[in-house]
Amino acid sequence: MNISEINNRIIQDPDLIAKILEKLGHDDWRDRGRYIQCSNLDGDNRSAISILKEELLYQNFTRNRKGDIYTLVMDDLDITFDKAIKFVADVIGYKEVQVAVRYPFGGFYRSLTPSNNNSDQRLDIYDESILPPVENLPELWFKDGVDYLTMERFGIRLDFESNRVIIPEYDLSGNLVGAKGRYNGDCEMSERWSMYKAFPKSLVLYGYHLNCNEIKRKQLVYVFEAEKSVCQAVSFGCQTVLAVGGHDISLYQARNIKALGVDVILGFDAGISKDILVEQAKKVKISIHYWNNRVGYIDMADMPDKVSPTDMGQGKFEWLIKNKVVWL
Repeated sequence: MNISEINNRIIQDPDLIAKILEKLGHDDWRDRGRYIQCSNLDGDNRSAISILKEELLYQNFTRNRKGDIYTLVMDDLDITFDKAIKFVADVIGYKEVQVAVRYPFGGFYRSLTPSNNNSDQRLDIYDESILPPVENLPELWFKDGVDYLTMERFGIRLDFESNRVIIPEYDLSGNLVGAKGRYNGDCEMSERWSMYKAFPKSLVLYGYHLNCNEIKRKQLVYVFEAEKSVCQAVSFGCQTVLAVGGHDISLYQARNIKALGVDVILGFDAGISKDILVEQAKKVKISIHYWNNRVGYIDMADMPDKVSPTDMGQGKFEWLIKNKVVWL
C-alpha cells in the first residue's frame, strides 16, 4: 500500500479524517461540508485548523502552518514524514505500508512492498541490483557543483562499460523505478542522454522521497527541469527541491506538487519563453475556497541559453532567488 492509495482511501471515505483527528486527540472536530475544523491540541479556538476533504490539505490559521494531513500529524506528534505515513496507515487499517527506508551513505531507498499507480502508465519497481556497482563517483558532476556526499545520497554512479553517469529514479515512496544515463564526457546534445532502465518520466518527481519532509517544513519548493539541478541545490544546502525531467509538468506531477500545499517557484532553464513558464506555473497553483499558494518562476531571460539556475554556483542561485522571481 503506497501513499497514493492511502490518500485515495481517505478521500473516498472522509470519515477517516475524523478518525485520524480523534486518534491525535482533536475530539472537538466539526464537519463543515467541504472541510473539517478543529482546535489545536493546546487551544480552544475550534476554527484554528481546517482540513479539506477532497484534497487532504491542512492549514493552521492561528500558527501560520499549512501542508497536508501528514503535515498535521508531523506537527502534532513531532515526528518525521515516514512515521506520519505509518501513523495514518495504522489508523485507517493498513498494517503494511510502503515507505522509504534510509541506509546512511551505504545504499539506497529500498521498497518494502509492491506499488501501484493510478494512471494508464505503470511504474515497475526494481531491485538496485539492476544498477552498476558504486565503485566510483563521476568527477564530471563534482566539477559541475555536486559534492560526493550528495551523489552518494542520490545514488549517482558511473557505468564504465557505456561511460555514462547513471541517475537512479524513484517513485514518491522511494522505490527504484528506472534510471537515466548521461554520457560522461563531450558529445552531441542528441547523444548526451539515454535510458539506462526505461520509465515514464511523467510519473516521477525526482527528489521527492528524499526532500518531501524538508519541503513541508519550509513550506516552499523549487521545481527544476533536471536531476542535476536538484543535486546541485542540495550540495548548496537547499533541500526544498524537485525536478520534473523537462519543462512540461504532467498532470500526475502537478497533482502531487499541489498536494504538498506549499509555495512553488519554477526554476526552469534559460531559453524557455515567458508564456510557457506562466502556463506551467499555473498547473501547480492551488485555487480553492480560502486556500491558495504562491506560485512563481525564476526569470532567466538574461542568462545564457540552456543554463539552469543552479549551474552558476550557490551565490548566483541565491541572487536569482532574491532578485529574479516573478510571482503570478
